[in-house]
Amino acid sequence: MSSYDVVIIGAGCAGACCAMELSKYKNLKIALLEKARDVSTGATSANSGIVHCGIDTTLETLKGRLVVRGNTLIHELQPKLNFGLTTCGELMVAKTDEEIPNLNKYMEIAKTKNVPVELWDYERIHKEEPNLSENIKKAIYCPTTSVLDPYEFTIATCLTAKANGVHIYTSTSVNGIKKIDNGYEVVCENGKKFITKVLLNCAGVFASQVSEMLYPADFHITARKGEEYLLDRKLQGMVKHVIFPCPTGVTKGTLIIPTVDGTIMVGPTADNQESYTDKTTTSEGLKKIFDLAKLLVPTINSVDVISAFAGLRPAIVEHNDFVIRENEKFPCFIEVVGIQSPGLTASPAIAEYTKNIFVEAVKKSHPEIVLEEKNDFKYVPLSKKFRNMTDSERAEAAKKDAAYSKIVCVCEKVTEGDVNAAIDEGARTVDAVKLRTRAGMGRCQGSYCTPRVMEILSKRLNIPMTAVAKNYPGSEIAPYIAGGEEKKLTEEEYPSWETIPEPHITKPCNDETIERKEFDIVVVGGGPSGLAAAKAALDTKKDLRVAVIERMDRVGGVLLQCIHSGFGLGRYGEELSGPEYAYRLGEETKAAGAVFMVNTYVTDVENKGEEYVVKAVVYGTSPVEIHAKKCIFTVGCRERSRFGIKVAGTRCAGVMTAGLAQALVNYKGILPGKKVIIQGSGDIGLIMARRMTLEGAKVLGVYEILPKISGLQRNVVQCCKDFNIPIHLSEVVTRINGYPRLTSVTVTKCDPKTLAPIAGTEYEVECDCLLLSVGLIPQPDLTQQAGHNVQLNPRTRGPIVDGFRCVEKGIYAAGNQLHVHDLADEASNEGAIAGEAAALSVGGEKESIKVIPAPELLYCVPERVVISDKKQKLSFRFKQDFGSAHVIAKVGETIIGEEEIEHAIPAEMGHVWVIPKDCQIGQEVILTVIPKPHEEVIEQKEGEIVKHMNCIVCPRGCPIEVKIDAKSNEITSIKGNSCPRGAAYVRQEHIEPFRVFSTTLPVEGGNLMRVPVKLTKPVPRSKIFEVMEIIHKQSPIKAPINKGQILVKIPKMTDIIACYPVVALEE
Repeated sequence: MSSYDVVIIGAGCAGACCAMELSKYKNLKIALLEKARDVSTGATSANSGIVHCGIDTTLETLKGRLVVRGNTLIHELQPKLNFGLTTCGELMVAKTDEEIPNLNKYMEIAKTKNVPVELWDYERIHKEEPNLSENIKKAIYCPTTSVLDPYEFTIATCLTAKANGVHIYTSTSVNGIKKIDNGYEVVCENGKKFITKVLLNCAGVFASQVSEMLYPADFHITARKGEEYLLDRKLQGMVKHVIFPCPTGVTKGTLIIPTVDGTIMVGPTADNQESYTDKTTTSEGLKKIFDLAKLLVPTINSVDVISAFAGLRPAIVEHNDFVIRENEKFPCFIEVVGIQSPGLTASPAIAEYTKNIFVEAVKKSHPEIVLEEKNDFKYVPLSKKFRNMTDSERAEAAKKDAAYSKIVCVCEKVTEGDVNAAIDEGARTVDAVKLRTRAGMGRCQGSYCTPRVMEILSKRLNIPMTAVAKNYPGSEIAPYIAGGEEKKLTEEEYPSWETIPEPHITKPCNDETIERKEFDIVVVGGGPSGLAAAKAALDTKKDLRVAVIERMDRVGGVLLQCIHSGFGLGRYGEELSGPEYAYRLGEETKAAGAVFMVNTYVTDVENKGEEYVVKAVVYGTSPVEIHAKKCIFTVGCRERSRFGIKVAGTRCAGVMTAGLAQALVNYKGILPGKKVIIQGSGDIGLIMARRMTLEGAKVLGVYEILPKISGLQRNVVQCCKDFNIPIHLSEVVTRINGYPRLTSVTVTKCDPKTLAPIAGTEYEVECDCLLLSVGLIPQPDLTQQAGHNVQLNPRTRGPIVDGFRCVEKGIYAAGNQLHVHDLADEASNEGAIAGEAAALSVGGEKESIKVIPAPELLYCVPERVVISDKKQKLSFRFKQDFGSAHVIAKVGETIIGEEEIEHAIPAEMGHVWVIPKDCQIGQEVILTVIPKPHEEVIEQKEGEIVKHMNCIVCPRGCPIEVKIDAKSNEITSIKGNSCPRGAAYVRQEHIEPFRVFSTTLPVEGGNLMRVPVKLTKPVPRSKIFEVMEIIHKQSPIKAPINKGQILVKIPKMTDIIACYPVVALEE
């Protein structure tokens, strides 16, 4: 049992500010209790972050009096605490002529509060905010409104309170309060007990429940849910000010907010509810918010949503004001309750107001407490984030600690140094790191950085990766060992704010001056497309200086985590796993003379006219500038997250993209769940269905919104049919249920034509993991930054290029950054086009003509071809399954290219080579598709069995018709295979299906945690799990490991060999 002078319940913005304010007194023993694993997790965390000017509340209310003072105090605190704050001002707008008179009311309030305001007319409004609706003709401008980072603000106040003696207890939920002599006894669920003379109730939405522990509370907290939506950073500048409609009595309305981090936030809703824990987002809320937002900014669109959340504001409906008081019946029990908006703004003023009540209460009830302010009170500023540093500050930070030169989150430019600082500042979970650094808040929503953050947390907190949680108990990101059981910690074992993390050992960067780096061609992105581009450039001109920049510690890109086979048939004539393909192409490119710059993250590209300056962060050195005559961008794509497809529900653990799950399983050997649902039948979804099954999970089904399967038939067979995994077409996950971990999803049937969910067809599926395979989106940002006026294809979302994959003179793009490819061979071939063109300095000529795709095609890349006698490749996708097709490219009546496409289906890319040598400017290349449906006529004789199957020997997946004599069970006919291997496959499948597969093995003492491996010979399909059981029993393989080395021998069946070399780490 611990004794304190003051115990504060609730570490949101109000509780944190009260703790900091009271810590200014000498010899005052204070405890701050928080039920969650981190501070700032309640109403504060789901907050708009607006520092209100205060003109929407009158001086007759307590919140109206405190908000202006709070605004002043926050601006005074910012330089002392270093939280994010931007003074952007606000526009309170009248959406209709009828609302214009209401603005006068708020002008008067501003006058009574001495808040500076201006009344703007139509011309001034639309000069400053050109994207606002033309219906907005009057607005009040208030320059003192700001936006801040509510997490940083609260965390900084808590760190300052802690530095001044406050004890902060997280994971400490109060479940009992008793009045005792001289104070109160506070009992917590974790067994902790506190004796205190003064007790502050700052428990947010749970405040009435806390007071009820002591007396029948005379107030009731209503949870007012507000949904908010964050938009893509590309919309930065859509509005410069907080756009604030004339308020209603219940809510300030739907706001459009330029956040402190450069994104746009839209919301909130204001819906009163009984539940104090329901923070689900809804499709109705999304529609409501964007319908209202369009009245302010007509061009705003929900398609740009990258994240969504809901918060609960603690409202006392009948009072609609703050209640801050010493309870009349319980001396020194101070209630700081009903702190709804503008509670964040007012919080430092609330702390001042509460301190005055505290002083009077102590004088009356505890005269033995001497209140004397400290002379040595100190503010603790937050560490400066890498993304906010200048170039010289970044260099200085990296010089002191190399962790500041290693990028962890590429979307938000978060370094390993930032993550370590966050842990030193109290982060103990993935969400806690996210709130402090923004790692996981960007476009990919953590698909890239989550494993890296987990690894750092695991190391610093000295816990297994399976125990690393998203936030609350039960929210482990990946709680299972692959092929094994669950491994997590009890709540008592999990690190809290009081836990001192393992020290981060700083390693200074190499401070040697880095010589000026100059190249003829710089390739940004070391995946298959980038490697092929560099190799092709050097094959074309051997004396070129070519560099490949790769953000990971080795080249290969996403292929390194794609351990399955199916790569290389086009380029190498043999089937390779992803790591094998990456290694071979990397070695070839290196042998050609390319310079590899790994662990290198490009932050900016400047177009200097004669050259490009590529600014990069290189692990282990200070930031560098790389000078290039030409740039080829091959930075790939990102996965679409749940927010990209507008799935409503909770933000629980167990929901992630298929690519993130692939990285966790293949790189780290841990599983995100055991009862798995997969949304989307693309290849990565199908492949992960098999991968999760092999590692011990039960895949309950693959759900596809389309009426057809999106992935290759080969993967349908070997990933789903082989394991009896059902595929549900025209069905989609519409809601995510459960918290803190996923417990089920709601599935709804869809109209096969409109794809709209059909009301009344919903049903629930119990699961603990949802993997999303719902599309990939190119990442053209660096290309746009390098170019003068780079346009994007609205269909592919990649940059528009000509036939040499040239964006404009000196800039090329290829691979998944241009448009999404199914096969690494295709991406490599396109990279080679760009590399050769860059070496020859072709592309970007004004003498080019447009390419017009046929109505049967989704798109065509390139969008233009250069008038030239050089061959140029057109790549396209079909809208539907045409069987086969003849595709013709014509200019006028002249055919400049044509091709027979054997498999004219959406899952496979088609190509036509053209030579537009005699064309004229102003002409167009018209693509025509002549479908040739496959014949469906089946002549079946009596006593004959006809089977249809898809060959899985190569990605083509030929549909094959097999006829079998019913009596002899002998195959009499095989039709549809395009090569002899297809016939051999059918005959073996008829006798007994055999399969090969890939997995990983743990490594001891190597530069990789796990080594990708594969079978040297196929094994009977019926023996797959027997082989996996043997693999799962293997002890870690000691490094070094050579590529092709036999690691496991399974007598009479197969050997297991390494697909990638592993280097031994020095002791």
